[in-house]
Amino acid sequence: MEEAAWIQLFARGQKHDREPGFTDVSALETTPAAALPDSAIVLVSMEEGSVAVRLMRLLLLRFQLHRIRQRLKAVGYVHLRYYFAYPDLDRPYLIAELESRALRYSRTHLVFNSRSRLKGLVVSVLTKISGCLPFAAGVIVVGSRR
Repeated sequence: MEEAAWIQLFARGQKHDREPGFTDVSALETTPAAALPDSAIVLVSMEEGSVAVRLMRLLLLRFQLHRIRQRLKAVGYVHLRYYFAYPDLDRPYLIAELESRALRYSRTHLVFNSRSRLKGLVVSVLTKISGCLPFAAGVIVVGSRR
């Protein structure tokens, strides 16, 4: 399966007035560590593909985030934060940190509020396995050298 992760590297204080230019995460391996700026943003998209592809990405999300964490730490990004975006990455109206109270509150009160116990159980299990809401558009990883 193709890795759906893009990275943008930016220097501290850089303005973001224009559309950001994201490249493939493998750019970390080809760029010398000394040439990398202070911060990096990695977007892991889960909003593209069929239902089966999205489910597979969700189930493998923890492994993909672990691989991204290793790549970022290998080039010196030591402070990492993880967020999810809902309903899409272009214009999210909800961004919350993964594995936090905000994630639990979002799942129970803001995004998913089903009276069906079975649906609630399925969403809870998928959230526990992946560490993210099953209907999130993607995960945003923010890395900093300082």
